[in-house]
Amino acid sequence: MGVTLRAAVEAGRAAWLANLTIAEKAWPVRQLYTLYRMLLENREDLLEVCNRDFSHEPIFWEREFASLVEDIGALILSLEAPTTPAIGKSHFGTFTTSLRPRGVSLILSTSKNPLRFVLAPLAASIAARNVVILGTTRLDKFWSLIEQKVLTHLDTFAIQVVVATLSDISPEHFDQIYIIAEDEDREKYSELIKLPHVSWHQASGAFKVAVVDGGPLNVSSCASEISTKHDQLTSVIVQDEHFNSLCDAICKCMVNAGSNTKTLSLDLPKCRRLTSIFYTMDWMGLATQSSTPDLHFLLQTAQRAGAVLLLKSSSLEQCLDSLCQISNIAQATLLNPRSKEHERYFQDWARSTVVAFRSIPSSVPEVITYYSGATTDHPITTFPPALFAITHVEVVECVSTTADTPRAIRQSYESRFPVPKQEAPGGRIDFFVQVDCALKAVGSVLGLCVLVGAWYTHKAVRTSYFSA
Repeated sequence: MGVTLRAAVEAGRAAWLANLTIAEKAWPVRQLYTLYRMLLENREDLLEVCNRDFSHEPIFWEREFASLVEDIGALILSLEAPTTPAIGKSHFGTFTTSLRPRGVSLILSTSKNPLRFVLAPLAASIAARNVVILGTTRLDKFWSLIEQKVLTHLDTFAIQVVVATLSDISPEHFDQIYIIAEDEDREKYSELIKLPHVSWHQASGAFKVAVVDGGPLNVSSCASEISTKHDQLTSVIVQDEHFNSLCDAICKCMVNAGSNTKTLSLDLPKCRRLTSIFYTMDWMGLATQSSTPDLHFLLQTAQRAGAVLLLKSSSLEQCLDSLCQISNIAQATLLNPRSKEHERYFQDWARSTVVAFRSIPSSVPEVITYYSGATTDHPITTFPPALFAITHVEVVECVSTTADTPRAIRQSYESRFPVPKQEAPGGRIDFFVQVDCALKAVGSVLGLCVLVGAWYTHKAVRTSYFSA
């Protein structure tokens, strides 16, 4: 990586001014297809480096690589598909919207998951037709491999890799800066983040939680689901009635799987190690103590240690009450829902980007909240190209108006919107009207009963009088 950031910026600006990424329609498709092919050809080397240098199991990197390749394939399909401009209307006329590239874009990433947080945003920025400078503040085997075996096959004028320090970055030289880093690095980039053309994405900090509901439970199946997908979890909250049996079953599953993961250390009060990955805590018992750490602290500590925390809970209500106080939950899964009512309750109150039932999702997009499309024929990618583009509005037809007085201006919009129609009598009955109708109905029935009873009584008295 001999290219300096200054040289990369100069070359990138020249490529942008020469319309290198815009003039040819097939440019992004060709670059993405080359990236796709190079990743597949160097898959074994990339996975080996990730397994050796980063703290995740091999299956985790296999899933991440599959997600990356699928993202690139989805971007290629969306670019090749015929598109028609979206037409809209407003007070100033008819217009069309489209996405335009921002220009020279710097993607600065220091994430410990380079497949998701280095190559996925690179692909999205290429799809948006930007000139991309891929930067990092640390040099490791992964970055060297990417530069030597993957990116050298791409357009080296418009796509470059650099290693730079924070002091090397001159924000005014870029049209967009996208920083992807860990939560603890945010303070380091605080001055950059204040700038309007700088975006920040936190590569860690979003929690993934599973909740085991009460009621009948297939313990072995549930334990297998949790132990197999532990890399997609920060914590599992288990109802009291299933806690001990599920912990035992998870222990057996991990032993049978022959996991050779190194033992993780989790420094929390009254926390017990179950396996090399799983730790348990009686959260229900600690809830009565004034010094109990809140759920956010517990999840944050477990996430930083790379462990999965099993928490004992008294009820689904207690669990959701605590989860509602946490804003950064990426995934919440309700395993073994007791009823449809519990599913609806969980879906309404779990403050999570993704909500799942009965099975833990293997991979969850990190930036799914930024996706703005209402409908699409293609999969949602982890990093949508819209993140690296500008929405361009073109007015097709302006609204002509001759209103030049306050009265004429007011009449132009007062008559535009129709007055809501009055509902027919009985068309909508609210709660109090229903109660009133019910009381009247009951009163009518009782009154009728009284009249019938009085008539029969009168008839009986009259009959006995005349017979006497």
